[in-house]
Amino acid sequence: MPALDDPFPPVHRHAAAPHLCGSVQGIEFWIESPRGKPLRCVITDAALRARFGAAETEQSWLEAYEQHRVEIEGRARRALASQEDVHVVLLTDPEGRLKTAVGRCST
Repeated sequence: MPALDDPFPPVHRHAAAPHLCGSVQGIEFWIESPRGKPLRCVITDAALRARFGAAETEQSWLEAYEQHRVEIEGRARRALASQEDVHVVLLTDPEGRLKTAVGRCST
């Protein structure tokens, strides 16, 4: 459960549980902006494998996400801290460090 002063609580009422992403290989999840808007985030399968030791299977990606949810969602929250109407993709650099890519939402 997030801290009471957490500006980005998880979004339970707006979206389904974290699930396989249909547009890229990875896990899609949602967090809520400080203004209450649900924001889409994705962590790639490559990031889950390189950073969190996931295997090549989709089930392993989901398990790695669940085991490391606090770190993954925290990274997405930090990327969104000063922005609205964006989405976040979490990926890794060649050394396996977690990186963020932030882009504008099309809607």
